[in-house]
Amino acid sequence: MVRYLSRKDIQVKRSSALAVPPTLPELYDMPEVLERNPRFALLSRAFRNGIVSRPSNVTGEKYQDVTDAYIQAVPSVLTGEKIASAAAVDLEKDLIRITGFKKGRLLDHRRYAP
Repeated sequence: MVRYLSRKDIQVKRSSALAVPPTLPELYDMPEVLERNPRFALLSRAFRNGIVSRPSNVTGEKYQDVTDAYIQAVPSVLTGEKIASAAAVDLEKDLIRITGFKKGRLLDHRRYAP
């Protein structure tokens, strides 16, 4: 199973179908991997350089607002007030409003509602 999942072709398929980041650095340069998962380009840089930006570096003065948004979202899932995918959608909206960052790809929470 390990050999199978480690194969380049399988990692490309899994990254496209399931948004699973590949373990092989060279796969991050493949258009078929990056087209479906453009944020993998950032992962690639982190893996190659060994540097990951701290949340406070990225959010700057908005760090506390971002932290507060997470603090509100996580307990809503743990207490059953919201399903995780719905909380993620709401959190993304809050983070976009707070930071001005662009919208990413998230799952449609209606598909996973109980």
